This record gives sequence, C-alpha cells and structure tokens, in this order.
Amino acid sequence: MSCTILRSQQKDEIGTVVYVRDVTQKALLEERLRRMERYIGLGSLAAGLQHEIKNPLSALSLHIQLLRERLSVDLPHPEVNEMLDILHTEVNRISNVLDGFRNYASVNALGRTPVVMGQLIDNLVRLLRPQAESQNIAIVFNRPPKPPGTVLADSGQLEQVLLNLALNGIAAMPHGGTLSFAVTRQDEAIRIDATDTGHGIPAEVRSQVFDPYFTRRPEGTGMGLALCHKIVQQHGGSIDFRTGEDRGNPGTEFTVLLPLDEPA
Repeated sequence: MSCTILRSQQKDEIGTVVYVRDVTQKALLEERLRRMERYIGLGSLAAGLQHEIKNPLSALSLHIQLLRERLSVDLPHPEVNEMLDILHTEVNRISNVLDGFRNYASVNALGRTPVVMGQLIDNLVRLLRPQAESQNIAIVFNRPPKPPGTVLADSGQLEQVLLNLALNGIAAMPHGGTLSFAVTRQDEAIRIDATDTGHGIPAEVRSQVFDPYFTRRPEGTGMGLALCHKIVQQHGGSIDFRTGEDRGNPGTEFTVLLPLDEPA
C-alpha cells in the first residue's frame, strides 16, 4: 500500500492517490520458493547422513543379532537379553529418524494421477482394522451418498498422509475409542476429515504440531505430521486441526483440503 499527494500545476494540494495491491499470491509463491530451497539443502544433508550413519547402523544391528544368537547357546542371564533388546530398539529408532528426515527433506517429483479418496480410505481401514480391534478401537468411514470427485495426486504419498493421521489417532486412544473418516466436497476442493475420540492436544503445544521432530510419545520420531504437512502443501492443499474445546467434543479432528481434479 502506498500514498502520493496529488498537486496542481500551481503546486497546490488537490487530493491524494492511494495505491493498494494484493500481494497474497506473490507472498505465497515466494514462501514456496524459500521452502523448496530449504528442502534442496536438506536433501543433500539427508543423503550424506544416510551414507555416513545408516550403513554403520545396519552393521551394528546385524552384530547385535549375531551376538544374541551366540549368547542364546550359553543361556545368558535375563538382564543380558534385556540389554540386547534395548540396543536393538534404539538402533531401530535412530534408523527410523534418519528415514523420516530423508523423506521430509527429499524433493521428489509427484507422480500425479486421478485419485478417488474413498478408495484410499477403504484400503486403509482394511489394513488397520486388526490392529484397531486389538486395542478396542472402532474404525468408521462415513461414505458420502454421492462421490465428491477426484484429486490429481500422488496416491502413494496421500496414502502416507492418511496412514500417519490414522496412527496418530490410534495412539491418542490407548483405552479404546472411535477413529472416523469422512470425505466431502467443499467448494472446489475435496475435504478429508480424520477424527479420534482421544485425549486431545494440549493448548501449549498446538503451535508445534507440524514441526519436524516434535512428539509427545516416547516411541515417536516426530516426523509424521511434519511429513503430512509437506505432502499436502506439495499438492496445493492445506491441513489443519481442531481439538478439545475448539470442537466442543473430546478428541481431535484433522482436516485435509485438496484441489479437485476438474473443478466446476
């Protein structure tokens, strides 16, 4: 926004010219460019870490297994087995952190095809139902009466988004509950809601939910929602959540908006 005084030929002030320009799209494009530059730099770092750290970790994991097999012959003390289990678990944790960092930092081209979100959710429900039932969690998919349309997207990456949201929801309900999905049309976008009836997200950490490496679970890597955020933005969409008092109900609802393949 800028302002200029308008003067006559006699230099008298006769008015003001106010120039207003909407720079929203320009600012969004600049932010996306900055983000892509960061991803490129992180991608090089991730490749180096994979080589310098992942290979020794693989060797370490193999030798832990060999040590376990060798000691099993000599009937070791139970504490030895427990220590070996801890070593194996922590090696796997470091490996998972590296994999998450690599996936977050990579700038791969999207293999876009028309995707029916209902089919992806059907596949996810079938995949997770045995685990959910073992934890006393019901999975519900509220199918729309009329197909809301398709999105032009990388189906593999969208499956990763849905899986991360589902696993977060399941983790939030250690004593059982309901995990529900819904797909609807909202203006020129497909809306996907993933809702759990868990304990919700505390107010003091809500601003950090999509930050890399932020997690409140001891076994988590903190990359799941950060990766969801990145993938959804790469598809030109948005992801947000409502939790606790924001919803008026227990639990958390994540909402993903993705542009329609052929908007009206």
